[in-house]
Amino acid sequence: MEIKIKDKIRTDDVKTLFKFLERNKLGKALLITLDTETKFEKESLLIEAVPYWKYWSIKSRCEKG
Repeated sequence: MEIKIKDKIRTDDVKTLFKFLERNKLGKALLITLDTETKFEKESLLIEAVPYWKYWSIKSRCEKG
């Protein structure tokens, strides 16, 4: 998981996260953002960008269930 608080998250912003995934043989990462919701894909790697407010509301519902 990585957190980026910016107005807009672009492909250049996730390059180092893709390198981290490759180096550690991981397939997926969660990126908490200010208000961006999208997916970044590179070959078999996936970075899912989720706004912080949405992440925390999903997380709290999962913990209750």
